[in-house]
Amino acid sequence: MSDVTKQMEERHTLWKNRLEAYSEYGEWGAFVLATVQGSMEEINGLKESGRRLVALRDGEYRNWDPDVLKVDEAAEGYIFDCLKRFGEMRRGSFSARVISEEAGERSFGTGKEKICVISDPFDGSLLYKNDLGAFYYTTVAVFDESGNHLATAVGDCVNRRVDFASARTALSATFKGKTLGGIKRPKPSGNTDLSSATLESYMMKPKYLYQEKDDAYSFAETFKPLLGQVKFLHPNGGPSGFSDVAFGRVDVYLAHKQPLVDVFSGIGVAKTAGVVITDFDGASVPFSSDINKRFYILASGNRELHDKVLAILADIKRATGSRWEKARK
Repeated sequence: MSDVTKQMEERHTLWKNRLEAYSEYGEWGAFVLATVQGSMEEINGLKESGRRLVALRDGEYRNWDPDVLKVDEAAEGYIFDCLKRFGEMRRGSFSARVISEEAGERSFGTGKEKICVISDPFDGSLLYKNDLGAFYYTTVAVFDESGNHLATAVGDCVNRRVDFASARTALSATFKGKTLGGIKRPKPSGNTDLSSATLESYMMKPKYLYQEKDDAYSFAETFKPLLGQVKFLHPNGGPSGFSDVAFGRVDVYLAHKQPLVDVFSGIGVAKTAGVVITDFDGASVPFSSDINKRFYILASGNRELHDKVLAILADIKRATGSRWEKARK
C-alpha cells in the first residue's frame, strides 16, 4: 500500500468514526458534521500549496469567477469522496443530485431516497489566494426531494467553529476530535433599533458594490438609504451570513445577488434557528435548485427589525423603479 493510499484510508477511517460519534444528530446530521470537519482539516493542512491555480472554469456556470485553486479542488474532492463512501455504507439506498461551487452539478447513486446536496466546498478563495486570513468556510447542506431541510454544517476554518442545523435543532460548536465542544444554542438578535444594528452583506468585490454591465442598478448607490442608517457594515456574505444572524453575531443579513450555493448551503441553519427570512419584497423563500439563479434575501434576528428594513427596501424600489434581479439581456 502506497503512503498516499494509506493516508486516504486513515483519513476515512477517522471520518467513519466521527459518523458514529455524531449519530445523535441523525444520519444526515452526522454526515454533514463529519464531512465538514474533515474538509476543514484538508483546507487547513494545505497552507501555501492551496493557493496554486489548478483550473479555469469555462462556459456559463460562474463565468464571473473562473479561477479554481488547489484548496477549492481539495475540499470539493474530499466532500465528493465522503458522499460516495456514505452511499456505499448505506448500500446504495439514496441517489443524490449534488450542486457544488466548483463542479456545478454531479450525481451520486441510484437508490430510491432522492436528496439534493448543496455545497460551497471552500468559500473565501480570493482572500485565501492573497494570504488574507479573514473569512474561510466550507459547507455541506442536504435537502430531500421536496426541498425540506435535513441537515447543514457551515465550517469556519479560521475560528475552527461549526454552525450546524438538522430539521429540529441548531447549534454552534468547536470540533474536538470526535466530539463537539463549547456548544452554543441559537440566539438571534433582539435589537430593534436600526441605528445600532450590524448589517452583513457581501461588499468585497467592486462588481457587487457598483453596476456591472448586466446589472439594473448600482448596489452602493441604490441601497444607500439603508446602508447609511446602520451602525456597522460587515462586508462578508455567502452561507455564513445566515448563520451569523442565527447566532446573534449580526442583526441583519442582506443576501444581495447571491448564487445558489452561497444561499442554500447556509440558509437551513437560519431557518432552524427561527431567523426571520423573506425575499426583498417580504415574500417567503422556497427551496430552489436552479444553479444559475441569483437570490435577493433578507434575514433578520427579529420581526420588528425585519419589517423596518423591508419598509426601506420598498421605499427604495418605489423611488428608483428598481427590480430585485439582474437586468435581462
